[in-house]
Amino acid sequence: MALTDISHPTDIAMLTDLYELTMAQGLWESGKANEQGCFTAFYRDHPFGSAYAVMCGTAELPELVENLRFTPEDIDYLASLQAPAGGAMFKSAFLDYLRDFRAHVNIDAVPEGELVFPREPMVRVTGPALECQLLETALLNIVGFQTLVATKTARVVLAADGRPVAEFGLRRAQGPDGGLAVARASYVAGCSSTSNVLAGRRYGIPVFGTHAHSWVMSFDSELEAFRAFAKSSPKNCTLLIDTYDVREGCEHAITVAKEMEAVGERLSAIRIDSGDLAKLSKYVRGRFDAEGLPYVGISVSNDLDEYTIQSLLDQGAPIDSFGVGTKLATCYDQPALGGVYKLSARRASETASYVYIIAAVFVPPFVPLAPLAFYDIARRVRREHAWVALGIGSVFAFALIADLRTDALTARTLLLTAILSVAATLLSLRTAQLEHEQQRMRRTRDELQERALALEARNRDLADRQDYEVELATLAERARIAREIHDNVGHQLTRASLQTEALRVVHANEPRIAADFADVKRTVDEALQLVRASVHALNDNAVDLSVQLERIVEGARSDSGPQVELEVLAEHAPANVANCFAAVLREALSNTMRHAHAKTITVRCMEHPSFYQLIVTDDGAGGVQASGCGAAEDMGLSSMRERVEALGGTFTAGPRAGVGGWRVFATVPKQQGDEGR
Repeated sequence: MALTDISHPTDIAMLTDLYELTMAQGLWESGKANEQGCFTAFYRDHPFGSAYAVMCGTAELPELVENLRFTPEDIDYLASLQAPAGGAMFKSAFLDYLRDFRAHVNIDAVPEGELVFPREPMVRVTGPALECQLLETALLNIVGFQTLVATKTARVVLAADGRPVAEFGLRRAQGPDGGLAVARASYVAGCSSTSNVLAGRRYGIPVFGTHAHSWVMSFDSELEAFRAFAKSSPKNCTLLIDTYDVREGCEHAITVAKEMEAVGERLSAIRIDSGDLAKLSKYVRGRFDAEGLPYVGISVSNDLDEYTIQSLLDQGAPIDSFGVGTKLATCYDQPALGGVYKLSARRASETASYVYIIAAVFVPPFVPLAPLAFYDIARRVRREHAWVALGIGSVFAFALIADLRTDALTARTLLLTAILSVAATLLSLRTAQLEHEQQRMRRTRDELQERALALEARNRDLADRQDYEVELATLAERARIAREIHDNVGHQLTRASLQTEALRVVHANEPRIAADFADVKRTVDEALQLVRASVHALNDNAVDLSVQLERIVEGARSDSGPQVELEVLAEHAPANVANCFAAVLREALSNTMRHAHAKTITVRCMEHPSFYQLIVTDDGAGGVQASGCGAAEDMGLSSMRERVEALGGTFTAGPRAGVGGWRVFATVPKQQGDEGR
């Protein structure tokens, strides 16, 4: 339990609203303490304008139930409370009841990380109403806040589009418990690490941190500060470069990075915490790449949320990771989930029926109505109390025999009571069995619905694949027609143009005939130009970017090779861009297959407002491609770079900082690429 004072986990019993305890006293006094209730926790409206929420906090509920007990100190404090009108707020007998209190409830909850929706149960608690009631406040506190944080985190992680997100919110969180809950919930929802060391120890979350501006200011110069930090933490060196001037800090970081290389170490990344993050990250990326340091990652922070992250990526900012703090820890634009805990069903305890049966043992006139009590007991008794019900039934059977011997009731009445009691018990058990069967059928129905949805998704995939195959066949046919026109019609028109020109020369002394042949030649040349334009258009249409990349990826896939994942988010691309990216991808896959020993290769091609982007990453041995390749592979990297830069683009290739593997990164500006349409 994420309590401030971890030495007193049982304080969870007092983490409640006062009215929970006053209601508990009332239920106890009214004889309703053991009356069975069903409570459900849910929220009413979408948080953050989303269509969902991400469940979190339920893994801590078993510990909540286990630690729901009252210490002597708790009892003494409750005994000291005075009612507003005077006198003790809690009766001594009720406090005695709390001394030995233990919760015996059943909790059904949506697993952590799953999506939940408004007005649908997130948690269901069943058991004695008093016990369920005492759980309300703490349950809503734990589940509500962590679900809110997890939902915010999921939005941030989704906006980051696969880039690591570190949680930096402890200093802005609502107290120590809030900081721990934020770290835990954000990790459940997709954050890669946290700055919270206590959360890292308690929950096994990876921890991450750099240094503050004060570190730089503690030295006479920024360069001296960077050198000192690199010396102190060479295996975890991320430099914050915006203390004074980002561009100057970038040059200092480059100096330190080269000094680290000289001693066999590597600068992991730099961090920017202020200014125009998109513009500055592009500048820094260009400088590091130009200095032969493509492996140095770029991390940014400064009041980030899903909206700012999406904006940065839409601007093409070459950012490798994000640090998100204040707006994540405080759930900036949604102060609360609005969770509620409502009584959805109740039923009386079987205790009254037990009392009636026992009374019937001593008061024979009560015997005829005993079958109703047996029916109620059989319907309500919990499995762990079945021996009690069996014992009472046995006592009642001996009582019937005793009544028969003493003629307390007629033999017919006693026999009829016995038969009806057995029948009522069997009927009740049969009813319970039927209800269980209904529940099983409902589960089967739900499973079939899930399978139906999966089949629908599969059918959509097949339809998309069919559309892709049709498009592929169409493009292939266009290419064939273009070849036919070029090879046949184009050839014949070229021949006709040459023959017409020859005839014009032959008849040069006959001006009228020569002019006629010149007119014919112009017509043939115009037809030839139209044919060439048509062939060019057909070829451009046939050079579909997604089709080309899919063909290359399909050719690279094999049962024994790495898994290759392809995502193309570019509707249209000029032929020169498509051919350039196809060549880059082909070479990148070839290098990875030969040298990286990767298990997974990810290919992402995206169209941004001002440029096209191709990113190829793998999880293999990141340094092998750089250091272990020969002249042929060096030429391959040079060829990829030349192809991209010929279109005015940017090309980098190198190990992925901090996460391992290799990354090929290429961008082509649209104003350049569109010239080849």
